[in-house]
Amino acid sequence: MNKKMIEHKFSNYLLVKDQFLNSPDSVVALSDKQVYTKSEIYPGLRTENLFDIADQATRDFAEYFAQRIKHNVFPGLTTFMLDLRFHINESFSDDVANIGWIHSDPSDLAGLVYLTPHENNFNTGTSIFHKKNPDDFATEDFDSRLHFNKSNQITDTYKSEIRQNWDNFSESVRVANVYNRLVAYDAKLYHRPNNFKTSIGQPRKSLLFFIKGFSYTDTFDKNACKWKDQ
Repeated sequence: MNKKMIEHKFSNYLLVKDQFLNSPDSVVALSDKQVYTKSEIYPGLRTENLFDIADQATRDFAEYFAQRIKHNVFPGLTTFMLDLRFHINESFSDDVANIGWIHSDPSDLAGLVYLTPHENNFNTGTSIFHKKNPDDFATEDFDSRLHFNKSNQITDTYKSEIRQNWDNFSESVRVANVYNRLVAYDAKLYHRPNNFKTSIGQPRKSLLFFIKGFSYTDTFDKNACKWKDQ
Protein backbone atom coordinates (compact mmCIF):
# COMPACT_ATOMS: atom_id res chain seq x y z
CA MET A 1 0.00 0.00 0.00
CA ASN A 2 1.05 3.61 -0.38
CA LYS A 3 2.88 4.92 2.66
CA LYS A 4 1.78 8.36 3.79
CA MET A 5 4.77 10.52 4.65
CA ILE A 6 4.05 12.00 8.06
CA GLU A 7 6.22 14.92 9.11
CA HIS A 8 7.39 15.18 12.71
CA LYS A 9 10.23 16.72 14.72
CA PHE A 10 12.69 14.06 13.58
CA SER A 11 11.67 13.83 9.93
CA ASN A 12 14.63 12.90 7.69
CA TYR A 13 16.75 12.34 10.82
CA LEU A 14 19.80 10.07 10.59
CA LEU A 15 22.29 9.63 13.43
CA VAL A 16 25.36 7.39 13.66
CA LYS A 17 27.08 7.14 17.03
CA ASP A 18 30.06 4.87 17.76
CA GLN A 19 30.78 3.16 21.09
CA PHE A 20 27.19 3.71 22.14
CA LEU A 21 26.96 1.14 24.95
CA ASN A 22 29.37 1.42 27.86
CA SER A 23 29.53 -2.37 28.25
CA PRO A 24 28.59 -3.94 24.90
CA ASP A 25 30.04 -7.35 25.81
CA SER A 26 27.58 -7.55 28.71
CA VAL A 27 24.73 -6.76 26.33
CA VAL A 28 25.89 -9.49 23.94
CA ALA A 29 25.98 -11.92 26.88
CA LEU A 30 22.43 -10.87 27.77
CA SER A 31 21.31 -11.40 24.17
CA ASP A 32 22.74 -14.93 24.21
CA LYS A 33 20.35 -15.87 27.04
CA GLN A 34 17.22 -14.91 25.12
CA VAL A 35 14.68 -17.01 23.20
CA TYR A 36 14.46 -16.22 19.47
CA THR A 37 11.66 -17.00 17.02
CA LYS A 38 11.00 -16.60 13.30
CA SER A 39 8.14 -14.72 11.69
CA GLU A 40 6.94 -14.03 8.15
CA ILE A 41 7.17 -10.32 8.98
CA TYR A 42 10.98 -10.13 9.17
CA PRO A 43 14.03 -12.17 8.07
CA GLY A 44 16.09 -13.97 10.68
CA LEU A 45 15.39 -14.53 14.36
CA ARG A 46 14.07 -12.06 16.89
CA THR A 47 13.19 -11.93 20.58
CA GLU A 48 10.04 -10.63 22.17
CA ASN A 49 9.97 -6.98 23.17
CA LEU A 50 12.50 -6.87 26.01
CA PHE A 51 10.01 -4.99 28.18
CA ASP A 52 7.73 -8.07 28.08
CA ILE A 53 10.37 -10.63 29.11
CA ALA A 54 10.10 -12.03 32.65
CA ASP A 55 13.84 -11.88 33.38
CA GLN A 56 14.51 -8.86 35.60
CA ALA A 57 17.99 -8.19 34.19
CA THR A 58 16.54 -8.00 30.68
CA ARG A 59 13.86 -5.54 31.74
CA ASP A 60 16.44 -3.48 33.66
CA PHE A 61 18.51 -3.20 30.49
CA ALA A 62 15.41 -2.20 28.49
CA GLU A 63 14.68 0.61 30.94
CA TYR A 64 18.30 1.77 30.75
CA PHE A 65 18.23 1.74 26.95
CA ALA A 66 15.02 3.77 26.91
CA GLN A 67 16.73 6.46 28.97
CA ARG A 68 19.71 6.49 26.61
CA ILE A 69 17.38 6.90 23.64
CA LYS A 70 15.61 9.76 25.36
CA HIS A 71 18.73 11.69 26.32
CA ASN A 72 21.41 10.73 23.78
CA VAL A 73 19.66 9.77 20.55
CA PHE A 74 16.42 11.75 20.18
CA PRO A 75 16.92 14.70 22.58
CA GLY A 76 13.68 16.33 23.67
CA LEU A 77 11.55 13.18 23.78
CA THR A 78 9.25 13.22 26.79
CA THR A 79 6.97 10.20 26.44
CA PHE A 80 7.19 7.46 23.82
CA MET A 81 6.36 3.81 23.14
CA LEU A 82 9.52 1.72 22.65
CA ASP A 83 9.68 -1.74 21.08
CA LEU A 84 13.16 -3.18 21.75
CA ARG A 85 14.34 -6.58 20.51
CA PHE A 86 17.54 -8.55 19.94
CA HIS A 87 17.88 -9.84 16.38
CA ILE A 88 20.03 -12.43 14.59
CA ASN A 89 20.26 -12.59 10.80
CA GLU A 90 20.81 -16.01 9.31
CA SER A 91 23.17 -16.29 6.32
CA PHE A 92 22.81 -18.30 3.11
CA SER A 93 24.96 -19.82 0.38
CA ASP A 94 22.96 -17.91 -2.25
CA ASP A 95 24.26 -14.33 -2.32
CA VAL A 96 20.88 -12.88 -3.35
CA ALA A 97 19.25 -14.24 -0.19
CA ASN A 98 21.87 -12.52 1.97
CA ILE A 99 20.73 -9.04 0.90
CA GLY A 100 17.70 -7.47 2.53
CA TRP A 101 14.57 -5.91 1.04
CA ILE A 102 14.46 -2.12 0.87
CA HIS A 103 11.65 -0.93 3.09
CA SER A 104 10.43 1.65 5.58
CA ASP A 105 9.25 0.76 9.08
CA PRO A 106 5.65 1.01 10.39
CA SER A 107 6.71 3.27 13.25
CA ASP A 108 7.76 6.89 13.75
CA LEU A 109 11.44 6.38 14.63
CA ALA A 110 13.72 3.36 14.45
CA GLY A 111 17.30 2.18 14.67
CA LEU A 112 19.72 -0.49 15.79
CA VAL A 113 22.97 -1.18 17.57
CA TYR A 114 25.36 -3.61 15.85
CA LEU A 115 26.35 -6.42 18.22
CA THR A 116 28.74 -8.66 16.28
CA PRO A 117 32.10 -8.36 18.08
CA HIS A 118 35.10 -7.52 15.86
CA GLU A 119 32.96 -6.84 12.76
CA ASN A 120 33.88 -3.70 10.81
CA ASN A 121 32.47 -3.90 7.31
CA PHE A 122 30.50 -1.59 5.00
CA ASN A 123 28.88 -4.54 3.22
CA THR A 124 27.13 -5.91 6.32
CA GLY A 125 25.82 -2.60 7.58
CA THR A 126 22.77 -0.54 6.67
CA SER A 127 22.02 1.69 3.69
CA ILE A 128 19.51 4.49 3.19
CA PHE A 129 17.81 4.78 -0.19
CA HIS A 130 15.87 7.27 -2.28
CA LYS A 131 13.11 6.21 -4.63
CA LYS A 132 14.16 6.60 -8.25
CA ASN A 133 10.68 7.87 -9.08
CA PRO A 134 9.45 10.58 -6.69
CA ASP A 135 5.80 9.57 -7.18
CA ASP A 136 4.14 7.30 -4.64
CA PHE A 137 3.87 3.68 -5.64
CA ALA A 138 2.12 0.64 -4.24
CA THR A 139 4.52 -1.58 -2.30
CA GLU A 140 3.43 -5.19 -2.47
CA ASP A 141 4.17 -7.50 0.42
CA PHE A 142 5.19 -10.38 -1.83
CA ASP A 143 4.13 -13.87 -0.81
CA SER A 144 7.63 -15.06 -1.69
CA ARG A 145 9.12 -12.70 0.92
CA LEU A 146 6.71 -13.81 3.63
CA HIS A 147 7.42 -17.47 2.82
CA PHE A 148 11.19 -16.93 2.77
CA ASN A 149 11.14 -15.18 6.15
CA LYS A 150 9.27 -18.08 7.73
CA SER A 151 10.92 -21.02 5.97
CA ASN A 152 14.29 -19.80 4.56
CA GLN A 153 13.20 -21.24 1.20
CA ILE A 154 14.90 -19.41 -1.67
CA THR A 155 12.79 -19.70 -4.82
CA ASP A 156 13.30 -18.23 -8.28
CA THR A 157 10.21 -16.12 -7.65
CA TYR A 158 11.74 -14.75 -4.46
CA LYS A 159 14.96 -13.78 -6.27
CA SER A 160 13.05 -12.15 -9.10
CA GLU A 161 10.78 -10.15 -6.79
CA ILE A 162 13.53 -8.94 -4.47
CA ARG A 163 15.43 -7.66 -7.52
CA GLN A 164 12.26 -5.80 -8.55
CA ASN A 165 12.29 -4.22 -5.09
CA TRP A 166 15.92 -3.09 -5.43
CA ASP A 167 15.30 -1.63 -8.89
CA ASN A 168 12.94 1.01 -7.44
CA PHE A 169 15.69 2.68 -5.40
CA SER A 170 19.11 4.30 -5.49
CA GLU A 171 21.50 4.18 -2.53
CA SER A 172 22.19 7.53 -0.85
CA VAL A 173 24.00 6.58 2.41
CA ARG A 174 25.93 3.47 3.44
CA VAL A 175 26.76 2.87 7.12
CA ALA A 176 29.31 0.21 8.05
CA ASN A 177 28.53 -2.53 10.54
CA VAL A 178 30.89 -1.68 13.40
CA TYR A 179 30.58 -3.37 16.78
CA ASN A 180 28.70 -1.16 19.26
CA ARG A 181 27.73 1.42 16.62
CA LEU A 182 24.23 2.89 16.86
CA VAL A 183 22.26 3.96 13.80
CA ALA A 184 19.00 5.85 14.38
CA TYR A 185 16.66 7.31 11.77
CA ASP A 186 13.26 8.57 10.80
CA ALA A 187 11.37 5.32 10.19
CA LYS A 188 9.90 6.55 6.90
CA LEU A 189 13.39 6.59 5.33
CA TYR A 190 13.85 3.63 3.00
CA HIS A 191 16.63 1.33 4.18
CA ARG A 192 17.88 -2.25 4.24
CA PRO A 193 20.48 -4.51 5.83
CA ASN A 194 23.06 -4.86 3.07
CA ASN A 195 24.33 -8.37 3.75
CA PHE A 196 23.56 -10.98 6.38
CA LYS A 197 26.92 -12.76 6.03
CA THR A 198 29.55 -11.02 8.16
CA SER A 199 33.19 -10.78 7.15
CA ILE A 200 34.33 -12.71 10.25
CA GLY A 201 32.02 -15.70 9.86
CA GLN A 202 29.92 -14.88 12.92
CA PRO A 203 26.16 -14.20 12.93
CA ARG A 204 25.01 -10.66 12.20
CA LYS A 205 23.60 -9.65 15.59
CA SER A 206 21.88 -6.42 16.47
CA LEU A 207 19.60 -4.69 18.93
CA LEU A 208 16.60 -3.22 17.09
CA PHE A 209 14.34 -0.46 18.37
CA PHE A 210 11.11 1.07 17.09
CA ILE A 211 9.31 4.10 18.53
CA LYS A 212 5.65 4.84 17.99
CA GLY A 213 3.73 7.79 19.32
CA PHE A 214 6.05 10.25 21.02
CA SER A 215 5.73 13.68 22.56
CA TYR A 216 8.51 16.20 22.30
CA THR A 217 9.75 19.38 23.96
CA ASP A 218 11.48 21.74 21.55
CA THR A 219 14.51 23.36 23.20
CA PHE A 220 15.55 25.41 20.16
CA ASP A 221 14.67 29.10 20.52
CA LYS A 222 14.45 30.58 17.02
CA ASN A 223 13.73 34.03 18.44
CA ALA A 224 17.18 34.11 20.08
CA CYS A 225 18.95 33.90 16.70
CA LYS A 226 19.64 36.81 14.37
CA TRP A 227 19.90 34.53 11.35
CA LYS A 228 16.50 33.53 10.00
CA ASP A 229 16.56 30.24 8.07
CA GLN A 230 13.75 31.05 5.70
